[in-house]
Amino acid sequence: MVATGLVTWSSNGTPAGRASAPLHTPPSTTTSPPPARNQDDGRTFLTVGDLAPSLSIEHWVKGDEITSFGAGRLHVVVFWATWCQYSQAAISVLSDVQAAYANDGLTVVAVSDERLQKVVEFLSRGDWFTKAGFTIGTDPDLSTQRAFMDATGLGDIPAAFLIGRDGVIEWIGHPFYLKVVLPKVLDGSWDRAVARAKFEERMAIPRARYPWQQKMKEPFAKRDWETLLKLFDEAIAADPRPSDLKMQKFLLLIGEMGRPKQGYEYGRELIRDFWNDARLLNNLAWFVVDGEGVTERDHTFARKAAERAAELVEHNDPAVLDTLARVCFEQGDLALAVKWSRRAVEHSKPNDPFAEGIRAARDRYEAAAREKGIRPPKESPAP
Repeated sequence: MVATGLVTWSSNGTPAGRASAPLHTPPSTTTSPPPARNQDDGRTFLTVGDLAPSLSIEHWVKGDEITSFGAGRLHVVVFWATWCQYSQAAISVLSDVQAAYANDGLTVVAVSDERLQKVVEFLSRGDWFTKAGFTIGTDPDLSTQRAFMDATGLGDIPAAFLIGRDGVIEWIGHPFYLKVVLPKVLDGSWDRAVARAKFEERMAIPRARYPWQQKMKEPFAKRDWETLLKLFDEAIAADPRPSDLKMQKFLLLIGEMGRPKQGYEYGRELIRDFWNDARLLNNLAWFVVDGEGVTERDHTFARKAAERAAELVEHNDPAVLDTLARVCFEQGDLALAVKWSRRAVEHSKPNDPFAEGIRAARDRYEAAAREKGIRPPKESPAP
C-alpha cells in the first residue's frame, strides 16, 4: 500500500481527515492576516485564514448545489479523483464526517477534475454511490482546482479545505484528520492563527517547487519527454529535499513515458541512495505492482524494495506489510503473501481507513492459496 506525500498528476496533465459552537465573527469585521507569499517569485498564495474562493462546478453529480460559503454553515471541500487509491479510502471517512456533523450545519462536497462520465462510471461500480454519503461535483475545466489547489500551491490529493461559518478557511490538509480538527472548530478551541503558521511551514518546500510544476505542464501535455526529463533533473538539482521528485521521475519513466529499462536503472539508484527510507522504498514497490499505466512490472525489483521497507519498520507497519504481501502474491509466493497479509491485518487499527482493503487483500490471498492446495501457517510468525 502506498504512503502519502507524492506529487501526483491529474487527469488533465497537472503535476498533481455535541453542541454547536457559537458563530465566528462575520467576514465584514474580520481582520485577516497578510496573504502568504512565495519568497522566490512574490506570488501570493491562498492559505488558512483567507476567505474561501467560490465554487465553479460544471455538474453536480450527487447532492444539492452549493452556491456560497459561510452564512453560519461549515463546509469541507475535498479534491479527489476516481483513480486515486487514497481518494477512494477517504470516501468512508468523508461519509462518516458528513453523517456525524450534519446537525452541526456541515456540508461535505467532493470535487473531481475528471469528466462527468468518468465519475458516474466509478460511482456506478459496486456500492460506491451508496458509500459516498456527501455532495459530489465535477470540475473538468479546472476552474475550481485553480481557485483552491493551484492557488494554495498544493499538488497532492486528496486534499480537504475546512471552511468556517464565516466563510474563512480554518484548516487545509488530508481528509483523514478532519475527525481531529472538526471537534475543536465546533467547541471554539481551534486556533486559526496556529493552524495557519503550521500550514505555511509545511508548504514552504512545495511552494518552492511551484514554478517547476508550472513549467512541466506543457511538455507533459505534449508528451515532450526529453524536455520534461530535463526539467525534472533541474528541479531535483535545485531542491533541498528531492526524494519525492526523484520518485515522480521514476513513475513517469516506467509509466507514461514507457521506458522501463531506463526507469528501473534509475529505480535501482533510488534503492541504493534511499536504502534507509522506508516510505520511499515502500512507494517504489507499490507503484511497480499497482501503479496505473506501468508498462513493465519488475517484481524482483519491487521485492527488494518491499523487503527492505518492511525490515526498516520492523515488520510492524500494516501499509508496508500490505505492499510486501502484494509483491509476494504477484510473484506466486502465496504462502508468504498470506503470512504478511495476516500480519498486516494484525497491526491494522480498527479505525484505519485502509483496514478494510488490507483485510480484503488477505482474504484474496488466502483463497488463492486454498485453491492451489497451499496451507499457509495459522499464525504469522515474527520474522
